[in-house]
Amino acid sequence: MFQQAKEANFDTFAGFDPELILEKYLFSKGAADIEDCINIASELREDVYLSLFIDLWIRDQTDWNKENLQTLVYHERWRNHSEG
Repeated sequence: MFQQAKEANFDTFAGFDPELILEKYLFSKGAADIEDCINIASELREDVYLSLFIDLWIRDQTDWNKENLQTLVYHERWRNHSEG
């Protein structure tokens, strides 16, 4: 997504360094978890990626408890699946 932003036009190509953003402001390379990806996709309104990341998060859940069920409801609302 950051690379797409860089390639949007000449101004962003010249002034936007995705590597600097990733390293200094979001997370260290290789340190992002699926929750970080969900949050970033949601903030950028990248609904396709958001839905994919939520599906990956659901698949990673092995022990459903009150906390991750509440998180699931929250994530489903983000992708407009309130019936979840």
